[in-house]
Amino acid sequence: MAKVVALTSLTAVVLTAAGRLLYRRWFHTPANYVRELNRQYYKEAGVEAKRQQVGPHNFAYLEKGTPTTERPSLLFVHGFTGEKENWLFVLKRLPAERHAIAVDLLGHGDSTDYPDDPSIRNQAQTVKKFVDTVGLQKPFLIIGQSMGGAIVGNYAAMYPEDVATVTLLCPLMKTPTPSTMIADAKAGRTTALQDAFSPEAVQYMLDQCSVEKREYPRVLLEGIAELRRRHEAFFGKLYFALGKHENRTALETSLPKITVPVHVLWGDQDQIVHVSGTEVIEKVSPRSKITIIKNKGHSLNVECPQIVVDSVLDSTRGTTPKSSL
Repeated sequence: MAKVVALTSLTAVVLTAAGRLLYRRWFHTPANYVRELNRQYYKEAGVEAKRQQVGPHNFAYLEKGTPTTERPSLLFVHGFTGEKENWLFVLKRLPAERHAIAVDLLGHGDSTDYPDDPSIRNQAQTVKKFVDTVGLQKPFLIIGQSMGGAIVGNYAAMYPEDVATVTLLCPLMKTPTPSTMIADAKAGRTTALQDAFSPEAVQYMLDQCSVEKREYPRVLLEGIAELRRRHEAFFGKLYFALGKHENRTALETSLPKITVPVHVLWGDQDQIVHVSGTEVIEKVSPRSKITIIKNKGHSLNVECPQIVVDSVLDSTRGTTPKSSL
């Protein structure tokens, strides 16, 4: 999550007594502090925050660069409870001549409208409406992380004329081996899923998403939790929807229908979606390129953004054996 790892001097200021007074005067709430961190990183990444009305829904998104007929644009789709800012480290590392959009899915981030049907297939259809309305040049490179991976996989299967290549980062799917988080939840070893909007739950989820653990400033955790609470009811609805068989297997059933090159990146220490999902992908989509990244977890967009950029821009995808980095 870029808002977490992009800590600036603002954090150091807040940690002092005088800083806490200035913090209350400047930001008033932890959420405003997080928003300011994001705004500062927008500048570093060279992106602009925009909005787009699509029928009854209002989408928020980030845009970098200018479209050109010489190079395909890129579309980034985040995961469950994520947001467009999750891609800031990746967007920062994209060459200046590349055009890219990172969208807030409905019910996430600053896209405050909610879909009636939160299924993977319907979310893919909603992304299609956004793409057509915003006028994204086709075909484009589409990239999805976690739940976003399942969404873009379905998108590519449903709208093959829109897509040039597909990149999946630790995509949401039913895996032969349950992940650590799922196993802990089933065994009752964590209450994070029942109290997902507290600072403690945010810290827990950040620990689960990355191999490198760090203790974040309380104000940062409070700010993230405050922003997440805007969508509390929808996140609960979406969580249970994603547990349904049709959504857990949505990527598995769509992969054989994809006609463009697919590259799968997966951290071998992923505690959210187990890396054994690559075994399923090998069976249903043997032409997909699979790269397992050593000593990385679920949030590859934060843990190794340059690897993600290089993989997305690599034009040599195709029939390639499973490899490791």
